[in-house]
Amino acid sequence: MKNKNMIRFITLCLCTLFVSCIIPPADTQANKSQGSLPRVTITGVLAYENGTNIIHWKKVANATSYEVYRSTQKTSGYKKLKKITGTAAKDKSAKALKTYYYKVRAISHSNGPWSKAVSVKTRQKANRIALLGDSVASGFDVYNILRHNEKSYATVSRRVSTVASRDLGTCINYHPDRVYIMVGTNDCVGNGSTRTLRNSMRPYKRMVRRLVSANPNIEIVLMGIGPTRNASNVSNATVNRFNKLVKGLTKEKGDIHYFPTPSYLRDSSGSLAAGYAGADGIHWTPSAYRKVYKKLLKFVKKW
Repeated sequence: MKNKNMIRFITLCLCTLFVSCIIPPADTQANKSQGSLPRVTITGVLAYENGTNIIHWKKVANATSYEVYRSTQKTSGYKKLKKITGTAAKDKSAKALKTYYYKVRAISHSNGPWSKAVSVKTRQKANRIALLGDSVASGFDVYNILRHNEKSYATVSRRVSTVASRDLGTCINYHPDRVYIMVGTNDCVGNGSTRTLRNSMRPYKRMVRRLVSANPNIEIVLMGIGPTRNASNVSNATVNRFNKLVKGLTKEKGDIHYFPTPSYLRDSSGSLAAGYAGADGIHWTPSAYRKVYKKLLKFVKKW
């Protein structure tokens, strides 16, 4: 009798084991049908001028939520920032002028792998803003476009070299948090060769380097010079070549950005639009300054 009971017990155990092998637990079945979660792809981290960082990433199929982690080091020290269901997260607690690294992972019945770390330097509100440039740039001040915390050092008859030698020092003494630079139209007079335009980049680089040296946390916005209209002494082909060289200066050390001024002033032919052109075809109308300024404020809001 005992042997029969033992045989029945062993048979029952073997049957249970067999069933458990061919039918996995419910949660395992769910994971199998769902599949493993892929790695999150962060599409960018934007630093806003008010000091907020916003992380964006692509949606992951079957994810129910996402965990965002933050660190001041790339490979260690990550701490959970928040858990959300969307594909963007705000970080309002980051300290100004400090670099942070972010990682994101998808969550469902299990945790997905970490995304690659993406970093950004938190910005601080610019309390003092300066403008350097030539007679075209001076129009922002002439037409009362600038705000109370923006001071113009732009004046007439300025080439890049004269701004660097005459105006830069005074601007630095103002201790600005952000500087807009728009100069170069006079350097393009005569439709200069690329070699001539490259020579203008030397004092331009010196300006950038001196500004960064005086304030390592300064924000520098290099504004492309505007297009022209029926101005035989300054062609748009030359303007375009000059602006391309200016854009290349964003690779210099520092928080440097290029603002595409011409894109807001051109007509379909690539020239300065008639409604924005002054009598000489080079300087702008007040409406042009208002439009560029509005776009500029939107541009500096985040990057």
